Amino acid sequence: MASDLSRDERATLEGGVLPADVMHEILLRVPAKALCRLRLVCRSWRSLTSDPRFAREHLPRHPLFAARHALWVQTHVVNMSGDIVKQIRSFEDLIFFDLSMQPDLICAAETASGRNKRACLLNPATGEINALPDGSMGAAQSTCILGHIPSTGEYKVLRIGGVIDPVQPCEVITLGGGDRKWRERSDPPIHVLTGFTFVAVVGGVAYFLADYYYYAADDTKQDSIASFDLVTEEWRPTALQGPVSTNPVETKKVVYDPHTSYPQLAKLNGCLVMAFHSYQHCSLDLWFLIDVDRCIWNRGHSIRCPPSWGLRAQYPLVVSDDGKVVVWLKCSQVLKAYDPRIGTWADLAALENYSFFGMLEGSLLCSGLQN
Repeated sequence: MASDLSRDERATLEGGVLPADVMHEILLRVPAKALCRLRLVCRSWRSLTSDPRFAREHLPRHPLFAARHALWVQTHVVNMSGDIVKQIRSFEDLIFFDLSMQPDLICAAETASGRNKRACLLNPATGEINALPDGSMGAAQSTCILGHIPSTGEYKVLRIGGVIDPVQPCEVITLGGGDRKWRERSDPPIHVLTGFTFVAVVGGVAYFLADYYYYAADDTKQDSIASFDLVTEEWRPTALQGPVSTNPVETKKVVYDPHTSYPQLAKLNGCLVMAFHSYQHCSLDLWFLIDVDRCIWNRGHSIRCPPSWGLRAQYPLVVSDDGKVVVWLKCSQVLKAYDPRIGTWADLAALENYSFFGMLEGSLLCSGLQN
């Protein structure tokens, strides 16, 4: 066997050092938590695992999730098995909050009503916490959405009034700049939902699902999507039309009956997705927006669900490298995976006492924006 090796390969083996490309492939298979410890082995390993290109290649192989613990004042980073990889404390009295995530940063924003809303930024790689300045929206029921602009590398936070407000005021702040002030922006062109299952940020644009209760008598707007361009900081004048209106698979009365179905927005593998859970048909349909300009949707998955799951049960998180659809069941607090090849579900992890569970877009291997 030794005679079949080249001189360089024999020298590498005899010296006890693997070739760089082989070591690269080996380390890609190691979970992020272990890699952070292995960095101490030698300078070359630290250099490789700290490279943003390595981190981007590593992330899809080891999906991580950000979860808000309902009992502890903490945000947890967990893996596919439900193991806690990292714990990040928030402000001691910031108990009721939602999370919004973009590459390398998490925004935790207060949801309790009756006082000025506060928000902070969490860096999952370093554990650093930074408070955002108070906005001008006072005690209004509002939501903070963290956005990343790929073309410039900027991070911005959009704060928008909630569904209980007669109008939905907006304000924006740019992170990392010298002028850390909120800037007022116009109201959205349609009344929108602001919960995390109704909002997705893709390619520097924040998408909001129309409030289908607000438009109960106007089925032309019920599946509309408002778009806020984070570059121009303006709402796009024309709302996107959802897949139900352009692809009449079900009647609108079935889709928007709150007793039988439930629409959501998600970002799956870099694409805007509208998810329809039909309790009447025991199905979860995932529509992918494949052409924004022409508003073309493609139904990538039509998944059968057990009737026992009920309504508003599952939220899609990611499509894994092997094609499985990973979802979080909020009611039963279980992480599950659906295999479309054989049409079966499998339990991944039990997630008790978590009131929020979302895909972590960043990596623990590289520090993000230093705010």
